Amino acid sequence: TSEGPVAVADITAESILHDVDGDGTFDSNPYSFVQNPSDPSTLYVSDSKANAVLLADPTLHQVSFEFGLENLERPCFQQCDTQPGPYSTQAVPTTFVTRPNHNFDLYLSTSTGPYWNNDVAAVYKIDTLTGTVEKFLDGFNQITSLA
Repeated sequence: TSEGPVAVADITAESILHDVDGDGTFDSNPYSFVQNPSDPSTLYVSDSKANAVLLADPTLHQVSFEFGLENLERPCFQQCDTQPGPYSTQAVPTTFVTRPNHNFDLYLSTSTGPYWNNDVAAVYKIDTLTGTVEKFLDGFNQITSLA
């Protein structure tokens, strides 16, 4: 507006209620958002610190927790003899894209934190009608954007 930015929802307030990665911190870092294909009045928001996806309704000024991303398995990169596995890294949600001719699907990319977590980043498919989330593609290094 001509009066400056207008707050439509408090993303951080909802994110800090959940400790998805189990690290004991309740932080938030909203990274990206996209219009919900099955309800254009709402937005999907990726929160890269909370490892979560939220649904925001700017009209009602409400935010709800949709789902958190489970940690990803990774190969051992150091101290394998002294620290037996399994090994994992956080699945950090980054950006969303829609896919032409797939009206209600969103695709969400992930980063995996430290640079040595090669080949474990993934793209998830979200069916916005049913809420189903599944790994679509994996084996990437760091994904910070999709086109």
